[in-house]
Amino acid sequence: MTSTQVNKKQEKITFEYFDEKRDFYTFVHQREKSLNAILQEFIVPRKDHNQMIKVIWSPQFCLIYRKTNYNKIYAKNIPANERLSTFEGAEYLCKSDSMSSTLLST
Repeated sequence: MTSTQVNKKQEKITFEYFDEKRDFYTFVHQREKSLNAILQEFIVPRKDHNQMIKVIWSPQFCLIYRKTNYNKIYAKNIPANERLSTFEGAEYLCKSDSMSSTLLST
C-alpha cells in the first residue's frame, strides 16, 4: 500500500505499508527505490488502534504529542494506510492529544 504527500518544499514523500513479508522482500531486493529513506518496523500496539508519540525537545522545553488512529488495525476492509497512519496521514484519520509527564518537570 502506498501513500504520497508533497511537503512545503515541493519534495515528494512516499510512505509504503507492507502487509506481507514477501512484499517487504520484493521492496528490498527487487524494486527500484529512493536511496533517501527511513525504514520503520511496525510494532503491534497493545490496544486495537495504532498510535504514535512524537516528542519535540530542547533544553528549555519538551512537547509530547500522541496521535491515535480511529480505525482498528485488523479491519481488513479498510486500506492499510488508513488503518495504520498517524502523523503522516490525513488529519481526519486520527485523534490528537498532548501528553505530559511529571518526570519531565524535575
